[in-house]
Amino acid sequence: TECKTNLNIGAKYEYEKIISVSVGLRLKKYDNLFYFSDKANYGDFTVYSVNDVNAAEFYANYFFKLGDFGDLFGDLIYRRYKTPGEYNLPYTPGFSLNTSYKYTLHNGVRLTANVIFKHDIYADETNSIKLKDNINLSLQGDYDLFDNFSVNLYLENITNNKNYSFINYLEKPLDIYAGITYKWWINIKWDRI
Repeated sequence: TECKTNLNIGAKYEYEKIISVSVGLRLKKYDNLFYFSDKANYGDFTVYSVNDVNAAEFYANYFFKLGDFGDLFGDLIYRRYKTPGEYNLPYTPGFSLNTSYKYTLHNGVRLTANVIFKHDIYADETNSIKLKDNINLSLQGDYDLFDNFSVNLYLENITNNKNYSFINYLEKPLDIYAGITYKWWINIKWDRI
């Protein structure tokens, strides 16, 4: 992929360590931009490329420290990747939102709720096949048993939506998994010779 033009304009606002908001606009022009398609063999995706793609993205990143009420953070992106003929690039969401809320209980349990939303996704070069909105709601819980050892529980796609990243490729339904995290530190002392 060759980026022939790249313009990025952005602004950031911060207030102490409580609020941070960034907004911006990215304008790019690509040659030989890769994308996936199953046009040659149904269900078998191949990598293709296209020239003269005009890309425009408006983005916003945010972080709000809500004191005792937790943290809210995430990003949203409105994007248009236009191919010759004014079609949207396949499998490139026109709008995406990824936002999380994190709260720590008094007993040290950390809970995080996350929403990923993708809208306006086309599955072909002529934009005649549009995928339904992709919504993934997840929850995560972490508890530190020791400074370097914690247990984790994850629940993904809680609403059991039928999300498709690619046409006819259904993502996992409700998924529950648990784990442990162990951290160790290595102290290295460097002596001058």
